[in-house]
Amino acid sequence: MPQPSNQQQVQWGKALAGKCQQFPRIASCLSTGITTDPEDLIQLISTPKPESVALRAAFDVIETYLSHLEYEHQRDHQDLQDQLNKATAALAKAVVNANPDREKPGRRLTTDPDRFSGEEKDIAKRQVNFVNWRSQVGRVVQTDDHIYTTEFAKLQYAAGRLTGEAYWLFQDRFDKLTEKKDQPQEWPWKTVSDLFAELNGLYATMDLGKFRRVSIYRHDCR
Repeated sequence: MPQPSNQQQVQWGKALAGKCQQFPRIASCLSTGITTDPEDLIQLISTPKPESVALRAAFDVIETYLSHLEYEHQRDHQDLQDQLNKATAALAKAVVNANPDREKPGRRLTTDPDRFSGEEKDIAKRQVNFVNWRSQVGRVVQTDDHIYTTEFAKLQYAAGRLTGEAYWLFQDRFDKLTEKKDQPQEWPWKTVSDLFAELNGLYATMDLGKFRRVSIYRHDCR
């Protein structure tokens, strides 16, 4: 008897698989092809006889076994995938730690302004000093935003550029800011602009333009 062609085997297999859809794993195997005509077996499966009941019981056992094999395969695959993920992470960490040229934080582009104390007795001079300080601190945190990446960092930098009276007036709140680093809702100021606004109320109370005009007028009248 000649060997049936591959096409014929697949055709037979699909015909038999169509009668075994309640056993999906067996049907999947059969659909790849069988080497003999399954017509008699299809008739047996389709006929309610004791033989067909026994055959279906056998198919049920085979289907259960294939399901168990599939579960074990998936479990083993997941275990191997987990091991691979852990090994990949460990390797990446080792490479970073062993690389002496790994990326370092960027350098600052600005320099620190002088600290502001607020202790100048002349009101106008004190305000000029403060306005200059505020401008320079603002320039630092904006220009070096790759260093001061959060409002917490900006507030801490501004606090660090205060000294004397201007610092101790706010010291308790600066301490609270430090203690509540991870609780921004508890911060005395939400942004460095909020801190500047409060400092303005103490050290930027004059109209400097008007003050300069009066000074020039008095100078011209001498």
